[in-house]
Amino acid sequence: MAESTKTRAAQSQTDALRQLLAARPEAALRRNGDGQTLAHIAACQGRTDVLRLLLTARPEVALQRDKNGRTPAHVAAFWGRTDAVQVLLAAKPEAALQPAADGKAPAHIAVFSWGSTDVLCMLLDAQPEAALQQNARGQTPAHIAVNMGKADALRLLLAARPEAALQQDAAGQAPTHVAAHLGRTAVLQVLLGAHPEAAFRQDACGETPAHYAVGQDKIDALCLLLAAQPEAAQQRNANGQTPLAIALATQAKMQLARCLLLGALPPADVALQLLDGTKPWLHWRQPLYSTYVSRQPLTAAEWARVPTPCAGLRAACRAGALGAGGGAAAAPPACRGAGAPAAPAAACGCGASAALTAEQWAALPTPCAALGAALPAVLQRSEEEAALLVRHLPEDARQRLKTAALCLARAQRRFRQALPGELTGRILALAEFLQAASPPAPAPVPGPPPPAAAN
Repeated sequence: MAESTKTRAAQSQTDALRQLLAARPEAALRRNGDGQTLAHIAACQGRTDVLRLLLTARPEVALQRDKNGRTPAHVAAFWGRTDAVQVLLAAKPEAALQPAADGKAPAHIAVFSWGSTDVLCMLLDAQPEAALQQNARGQTPAHIAVNMGKADALRLLLAARPEAALQQDAAGQAPTHVAAHLGRTAVLQVLLGAHPEAAFRQDACGETPAHYAVGQDKIDALCLLLAAQPEAAQQRNANGQTPLAIALATQAKMQLARCLLLGALPPADVALQLLDGTKPWLHWRQPLYSTYVSRQPLTAAEWARVPTPCAGLRAACRAGALGAGGGAAAAPPACRGAGAPAAPAAACGCGASAALTAEQWAALPTPCAALGAALPAVLQRSEEEAALLVRHLPEDARQRLKTAALCLARAQRRFRQALPGELTGRILALAEFLQAASPPAPAPVPGPPPPAAAN
């Protein structure tokens, strides 16, 4: 009984409005104190019958704005009135692109609303460009979806415009920055699946999503970024810092540093990035440091300045760190001695998973400079096998490893910051990989003979 009374009252109002609009069509554009037309109120209540009457009398009512710049489509999107949105878009499809005073389009409101994604789907069907619209802060609906962790809404936006995954706001932040900052792994997977290169986006300060993940201790997000783009571990921000440098700035972020080193692909110069990028080491210009960077042997005077005993040096020099990721290039044929079997040398490459036997190691020539390229992969299998490999390296290669170990040990003591052994071993192994994999320096070209002295 009450329901039928309510229905009769609504029908009576509709009939009265029909008669009013027939006599005075401009009444459809009348506003209240908040600048709202009847279309705003009808959209809020989902009164599609009233909306049709208003749009028939004045179609432009679909684009009228209240004092906050919102159209009836904004109101209908906020309240999740799918029928009202459908009626408005049928009359004026461009209503899906109208921004409010704060720059928010109906698509922004639809993502923000806690209702279903039906309204967003209608807006994108009418105007796919709505996925790229930016509000006053430069944020697209994809930024809002990531911020709220709405993976379904994000999929709809990327299906309409895949490039929305790369769109940056006024601060230079892409949706991947927001996802990494908040640790939203579900939406981050969606973004990287659409555009893996989004992991390389840099904000106004040059920081990538990996920098954000490290800064906020979001290790799961960091692992997703490195799985999609391992090279993201090597990018520097405007201050010259890599994500690894930020992770090593405090002892509490060592788990993130492990993740970065395990995800970095050779030939990334991780060792030099560590020494160059970590903030306390930016101002360190000791002879040991400069000698290591130039990869020149230490002089007797420089060795004399190294404190003895040196904590952790023995483990570092024998590459006695726990496993790490990353492959290495297969040892070239030049590594094999006369009569040495091909299998042991090839087993040092990235394709090998089983450790070599003592007989196979004995078959390799000593010294063999090319074996340095296999050190990261061998270290991943076994630290004892890595020690055997180091014994097959030339004297200058072993000297480089000792020099690098002393540099790291001295830096840790000076700044009272200890690195886990596995990080030290990984850094040393990659440093030797770089040296072994780099082409030899060209021989100097002899200059012309000096002119003969005049008599």
